[in-house]
Amino acid sequence: MVLVDYPGLNRHLLRLAARAGVPVVDYIAPQLWAWAPWRVRDFRRADRLLTILPFEGDWYRARGARPEYVGHPLGDGLRTAAAAEAAPPALDPDRQWVGILPGSRQREVRENLPLMLEAAAELSRRRPGLGFVLPHLRQERWAQIEAALRASPVDVVRAPGCFHAVLPELRAAWVASGTALLEVAAHRVPPVLVYRVGSRLADWMRRHALAVPAVGSLNLMAGAPLVPEHVGRRLDPAGLAADLEARLDGPVRLAFLQALEPLLPRFAQPGAAARAARAVEAAAGRAAPAIATPGNG
Repeated sequence: MVLVDYPGLNRHLLRLAARAGVPVVDYIAPQLWAWAPWRVRDFRRADRLLTILPFEGDWYRARGARPEYVGHPLGDGLRTAAAAEAAPPALDPDRQWVGILPGSRQREVRENLPLMLEAAAELSRRRPGLGFVLPHLRQERWAQIEAALRASPVDVVRAPGCFHAVLPELRAAWVASGTALLEVAAHRVPPVLVYRVGSRLADWMRRHALAVPAVGSLNLMAGAPLVPEHVGRRLDPAGLAADLEARLDGPVRLAFLQALEPLLPRFAQPGAAARAARAVEAAAGRAAPAIATPGNG
């Protein structure tokens, strides 16, 4: 049995499979190291626990699980992702373009987009020649996005049905946390992580219950604050603007790109799907040749 990603249901299926003597591969290993780590007792039942971030193996192994690092699945789809999207808007190549990427969920757009637009207004006062573009793949979010854009004084190019096709054109971007942070970085675009937490309870939980020092996966991979993180209930648009401006040119941008380069093989190169398939074969008792794991920099 192959369980994919969702820990809430999978922890119960693992118990059922153990009773029935069915080998289990869990892909992708849940991020228990960040939240509710006691749930690892259920995931110790998996014959193979496939991890996508390089530091996860040590955490799981120390708690009695059987992890296997296969790399991030993002790399398998990067080269072809843009081909499935709508045609991107024509962006003036003589301008520097800043991406506004508020997230895919309704709550993320509601919380992040007005804040990002405030930061864009601040940044446009400092850098009048900048262009702003908002790519988004979810058609059902565009009415919500348009309402926020109409309420903002900033001129933003709309890119509905696009995402990956626009990323190579960006100079930097505000990005909601999640896979989008890695997708932007895979194109060597410096991101600034933005995630506004609307409720007081959620903000308290973020500050007191998280078991990791950072939210962004890129920072966790690097083991250092490679990407500035603006996370919480009260966020300052001026701070968002200042952090992004520093990444448009100069030493901060150069330092990011240099630190990013050795990390790219961990999430921006293909091979994770093939390694996961080999792990399933091995769990089923078939002989399978090894495939090299992605580099550790």
